Amino acid sequence: MKKLSSHVLVGENQETNYIYLMNIYTGCSVKVSRNIFQDVETIENNDEIMAFLDSEGFCKNTANLIEEVYDEESKQLNITFLIHENCNFRCTYCYEKFEKNAMEKEVIDGVINYIAKRIQDDSRLEHVHLAWFGGEPLLNLKGIEYISEKIIRLCEINKLSYSSDITTNGFLLNRRIYEKLTKLQVTNYQITIDGNQEHHDSQRVLKNGKGTYQRIIDNLLDISKNTKDSNLIALRTNVAPDNFESMPKHITKLISMFGEDERFDLNFHNVGNWGDKCIDIIKNNVALELSELTVSLGGKSEGILWNLMPNSYCYAGKKNNFFIGSDGMVYKCTVLLYDERNHIGNLENGELRIDDEKESL
Repeated sequence: MKKLSSHVLVGENQETNYIYLMNIYTGCSVKVSRNIFQDVETIENNDEIMAFLDSEGFCKNTANLIEEVYDEESKQLNITFLIHENCNFRCTYCYEKFEKNAMEKEVIDGVINYIAKRIQDDSRLEHVHLAWFGGEPLLNLKGIEYISEKIIRLCEINKLSYSSDITTNGFLLNRRIYEKLTKLQVTNYQITIDGNQEHHDSQRVLKNGKGTYQRIIDNLLDISKNTKDSNLIALRTNVAPDNFESMPKHITKLISMFGEDERFDLNFHNVGNWGDKCIDIIKNNVALELSELTVSLGGKSEGILWNLMPNSYCYAGKKNNFFIGSDGMVYKCTVLLYDERNHIGNLENGELRIDDEKESL
């Protein structure tokens, strides 16, 4: 007799009288009326419904699924570049120390050589993905251009697919730079706008303490009005107790400015105590609530759904995923930058020298 797998979560809602089955591998959910099936046991005793659930992956062996995931991961190489570890901002909740600057040329050439060797030696590889992170990555636009052109060419020669994304504060992202990045196949952008101008400018300030809201909005409006492409521009809002109440007005304003542009997506994250600073935080996760509000107001908020898609678990747990610091240090996570457990190796002479014991964590 078929049984539901361990990667299927079961929940009940007494008010609606439904049982919910959530397949955390595929992101597929099923709701079952308790007027038909009283509990999971009665579901599993019904051959017809179990045949359907089996066809949707609800009965697959979890160990086999893990092997499938690893097999898929082996086909893709993900490299995130901390291309510039300093920043033109000094956000109040930031965890970075800004002790380093632009990625050294020796490191850049070393990573390119490493990727070239992986492409040559690994017959399973089908796709290369590069991500640009910081600090503020646009402080080293020349480095982004140089690496992108080299790796895109390598992928073309070896018939591999290629993709790229960037996390930027948006202050330097004028239309000219955006169009240049688009030509370099950077198709996904994450830019933070922390509420209305008053709240944003109290959290996301320049080194000199001045606000940044209007410059970012002007850049984005120019991009929205004067460019045509199929990129995704995720507008992230970090939510804390002091800006939570203003979220309806903030969301309404963003929709009024960018709601007609399908490229823009609103998503929300709780501010956390990510570094040494201790700040006020909201204990309950507000992402779903604010995403629902966005949709109800006529906006687009698909970010919450991305976490329900296959292969959406934390990048730190992915074997073929590395972060390269500006000095050649290799990490698995972009948040715990100063935790020794996260320093898993170094780039040396075009090779990643990895501590296998640390990476296995």
